[in-house]
Amino acid sequence: MEPFTIGIIGDTHFTNVAPKRRKDNYFAAQMNKLGQAYEIFEKENCQAVLQAGDFFDAPTVANRVKASLIEYLRTKKRILGVWGQHDVTGHSVNTLPNSPIRVLEAAGVLQILNHQATEIVSGVCVYGASFGEEIPKVRNSNDFNILVTHRMIGNRPLFPGQVLEEPRAFLRAYEDYKVTLVGDYHYPFTDRWNGRMIINVGAIIRQTMTDLKFELKPSVCVVSIPDLQVKTYELQVDPSESVFDLESPEIKNTGVLERFIKKMLNSKGTSEGWKSTLIRVMAEMNANQAVKDELDSALEEAAK
Repeated sequence: MEPFTIGIIGDTHFTNVAPKRRKDNYFAAQMNKLGQAYEIFEKENCQAVLQAGDFFDAPTVANRVKASLIEYLRTKKRILGVWGQHDVTGHSVNTLPNSPIRVLEAAGVLQILNHQATEIVSGVCVYGASFGEEIPKVRNSNDFNILVTHRMIGNRPLFPGQVLEEPRAFLRAYEDYKVTLVGDYHYPFTDRWNGRMIINVGAIIRQTMTDLKFELKPSVCVVSIPDLQVKTYELQVDPSESVFDLESPEIKNTGVLERFIKKMLNSKGTSEGWKSTLIRVMAEMNANQAVKDELDSALEEAAK
């Protein structure tokens, strides 16, 4: 096999709605990161660009966002990726035909990977497992097989009680894949075992104060095939104080979150559905009206 390179990009969460406490032109910042990524991929002569899902932050993204992405990407190498829960309404594959990521696929700038092999070059095949999908079986274990999946795999919990699938355990479970690119977990890690590699390059842009706390440095990677050498390129970012509102007081940790999670995990009402359980637990904890209002808004959004 002749050596070649692939470009890897993580969760992008493209949106026209800026996250709380971001005070810059957020979509412009996202497009800037994408432009930086492609400059790197073109310089490295990447044969393919892989993306790990949650390309969009919501299925209700504005048409101008989709149009801008199509206009930019139509002159670039097509993205091969999967969809994440943010890309589709109700986190369901049934709504994929009406999703913005499907619009990009129809425009020819993105291909949604699935259980069928997509051959990059002879003997190098890429498979996809989108959010909630089973890991596909490879057509030939002697091929150089690559997996792209949107799955919560990580090396450190992000909040109390979070259950994470460990990278090394995943590598051991799916031995037919030489390289696995994983999204959903927004913070970078790389693990290797028995000549194979799992990699998460992290989110392409800082969205929240948690990203600052965990010192997220937006980056992309270039992986050489077949020797699995990785080059990580940190993207240029503006100073935190110029893009984030750092003056607003942070919510103090009073232990409420930990108690809430424990109560949810120990709830006996699992058969009633997660929404009903959530509402009941909030009532049992005597949540104040502001919290209830936020919950109502979140449930309305989840029902769309």
